Amino acid sequence: MLLLGAQRGATLDTNAIEDAAVMLVAALGEEGFQKPAVTIKATLADGTLKQLVFDASLETALPRAMEARSVEFRVKPGVRWHIDVVEITGLTALPVKTARAFFRVGSMPFLRAKTNAYSPSRVESAAGALLGELRQRGYADAVVRAEAAKIDEKSGAVALRVEVTEGARWQVAVVALRGRGRPGGDVAGGDEMGGPRVVAGVTGESKGGDSAGLRTQGICRCRRADRGRAGGRAGRTKAGDGRRANPAGGTGENRAGAFRR
Repeated sequence: MLLLGAQRGATLDTNAIEDAAVMLVAALGEEGFQKPAVTIKATLADGTLKQLVFDASLETALPRAMEARSVEFRVKPGVRWHIDVVEITGLTALPVKTARAFFRVGSMPFLRAKTNAYSPSRVESAAGALLGELRQRGYADAVVRAEAAKIDEKSGAVALRVEVTEGARWQVAVVALRGRGRPGGDVAGGDEMGGPRVVAGVTGESKGGDSAGLRTQGICRCRRADRGRAGGRAGRTKAGDGRRANPAGGTGENRAGAFRR
């Protein structure tokens, strides 16, 4: 396999050859070939042919003083490692089958090794995707750890262990929009720009749904998109009955869950 040519110069030194070999091994690893055998066939500047075995661990380095006119890499990829089993513990926020699909997908038997090729970076990426899903569901403190628990180097089958710590589920408990009408405008609050003030409370819940208590509370100021529209309106929504604000500018309440507008 020819990797390098004259674009790197008239000759290639040891560092350039090693860099190319490392990139080649890394690319094979991403496809599941974790233990390829790489042989380097180099034609030196004086025409001498030199054959070397590349050590992917770099414990055995290539000869330092080497200048080659051409370099050829011959590769035996070996067995493709693939994710065969995924064991997940500590997960309750979504079905285990759904979480397992982040790490392993179903496919035809003859394609299974390729589509589920194992590499540390693929596993890390899958764990990150699962963590992102948990955070989207409100588990801001979740932790996901994934590692190869067992590897059969003869068949390439990898058993993966995934440990999930969900933590408390966070959710918005109260959002209140407070302000007072002003001439010729809409709702106005304490903002120097005339916008309403929004007070939001966030709580963390246990797995059983019971409130773990108010964890944090923040105050932000924003401007209404329709500020300046004729006719002011001041409304407040709490939680429960069906009364709505009077569009003509009166006040009222609309109870519909723990949400205030």
